[in-house]
Amino acid sequence: MGPQLLLTFPSVHYAIRAEKALNQAQIENKTIPTPREVSTSCGLCLVVPLEHEEKILSGQVEGLEVEAVYVYDKKEKTAEKRPMKGSL
Repeated sequence: MGPQLLLTFPSVHYAIRAEKALNQAQIENKTIPTPREVSTSCGLCLVVPLEHEEKILSGQVEGLEVEAVYVYDKKEKTAEKRPMKGSL
């Protein structure tokens, strides 16, 4: 599995709301523990396929509020932060 988008949140509440928003937008997502490579105040994050990067970064997913967005490569253990319109 190659790089994916990793979405972080300030709290579990935001993660749950984001999961619902992504499901309504029919964007595949998975909840995972936040990797050590990514520093955040919430222990949960969502991963989504990289193909949805533009839609997520441009704020096109209604109801999606995130703290930060990273391109995350689990194999390489790297996380590159991406700028996002309207992040928390």
